[in-house]
Amino acid sequence: MNAPKPQQIVQSRMPSGPIRHETLSDEVLDLIGTAYRMIGKYLDMNLEQFEIGFMRAQSPETEVAVWKSIAMAWATFQQKHVGQIRLPYSEKKMLLVALVAISTGVQKPELLGVPITVGKRLLECFDEVLGL
Repeated sequence: MNAPKPQQIVQSRMPSGPIRHETLSDEVLDLIGTAYRMIGKYLDMNLEQFEIGFMRAQSPETEVAVWKSIAMAWATFQQKHVGQIRLPYSEKKMLLVALVAISTGVQKPELLGVPITVGKRLLECFDEVLGL
């Protein structure tokens, strides 16, 4: 039986969901800004585009909590395992992509697109942020 070939999805061609929230609270905007300052340069979008994503979310507060966890795990990993080492942009972006995958429930280091030892460390940092 021939399975269909996976197709690459071009995110820029996907239709955006509706704006569900015309405004966000100052507290939510502050948290979004903090997360963006930490990881925004690796997201390929500006702050306004990042904020609009939360305005489309069913529960902006839940989405903010997820991104706050991602940003905090990023900072923890940088502090514990990177320090003063200057990683190339592409490697930093791969680390962030792995943390986003972890936030969606991926728990196997070999599925994170980074070396397994790095994946284990990212998982540990994410768990630490969550208090696990």
